[in-house]
Amino acid sequence: LHLAMLNPENYGIVTDTAYPWHYFNTPAFEDLILYQCHLASFCGRNDGMGRPNRSATFADVVHKLDYIKDLGFNAIALLPVQEFWLDRSWGYNPSVYFSIESAYGEPEELRRFVDECHVRGLAVIFDVVYNHISNRDSSFWHFDDEDTSSYLTYGNTPWGLSPAFGEQGIKDFFLANMAMYFDE
Repeated sequence: LHLAMLNPENYGIVTDTAYPWHYFNTPAFEDLILYQCHLASFCGRNDGMGRPNRSATFADVVHKLDYIKDLGFNAIALLPVQEFWLDRSWGYNPSVYFSIESAYGEPEELRRFVDECHVRGLAVIFDVVYNHISNRDSSFWHFDDEDTSSYLTYGNTPWGLSPAFGEQGIKDFFLANMAMYFDE
């Protein structure tokens, strides 16, 4: 990964993944009642949090989990939280697949957010973007030192080129990313 070629604000740092998780029993799929949430815009404006000009963080939303639970939901489905271009986005333009959006907080804050959801009986579902590569500021454009064209199909979606899922390395990359969300 050539960090110098990315936006200097968007990069990944390997952190300690140890966390003292509380036990959680995920509801059966057919019993899930989802609350879909765009984390950045969920709170902070007109709700007394006093931060109308910046994105909400994982720590901010922790304070709203009882509200979500009291509405009758048992799962929160987050729009993508992977690092993306700049600090405001719906998240469907990931820059660094193995990093969380820095405007939302640190990895430890995401762990605490998930754990606090679980303590309240809320499952957490992560929306991810694997069907296209962001046209701007994507670490995927610098996957290795070689020409990246072999990692992308020549089919273009409205949002960017598609990964070449016929390549074993590409499959392995995205499978490892999926596993990170389950293992971590």
